[in-house]
Amino acid sequence: VTAVEHVSRSVLWLKPDVIVVYDRAVTRADNPVSRFWLNFPADAAVTGQVTSMTTERGQTLTVETLLPADAVIAVSPLVDEVSSAPANNEMMRYRLMVEAAAPEVRFLHVLQGTDADVTPLTSTLIASSGGTAYQGAVVGDVAVLFPVDALAVFDALEFSTTAATNFITGLTPNTGYDVTVNGDTI
Repeated sequence: VTAVEHVSRSVLWLKPDVIVVYDRAVTRADNPVSRFWLNFPADAAVTGQVTSMTTERGQTLTVETLLPADAVIAVSPLVDEVSSAPANNEMMRYRLMVEAAAPEVRFLHVLQGTDADVTPLTSTLIASSGGTAYQGAVVGDVAVLFPVDALAVFDALEFSTTAATNFITGLTPNTGYDVTVNGDTI
């Protein structure tokens, strides 16, 4: 714990059923390991970078791990990891673990809730090409970008996307910004 230098989380909710989570972790431990945890009420299946869990009523929670690219992803029963039985009426029975062994890690997850037989939106990684370093996800036709360094002072941002809507987080409140789209300032 004393080797941890920075941990922060940024979250953006896209109504009605998508949450984008960006975590930053920096440690100076000899053998650094960082983990993202998420509890589920039912067992989940991991296929590549996608974890899917279906509730008793047929809804599905899909968790896409976009970062880190080399993450180790596993789901296990909670009782295997907890020294005592869960509390009375506790619904969570399984735990998703996304693990990365590096001194500096960025986790990017897209969580989507869908009804039975509904396909989740497609998510892809997006990153800035200039200015302040940003990373994020394009979910359907919405781009969500987070500053790589939570403490960085925003200078400028360049990125390319076909998304119809763009959310840029980490900007200073009550400040104006010029936006240029395809060479035209708007």
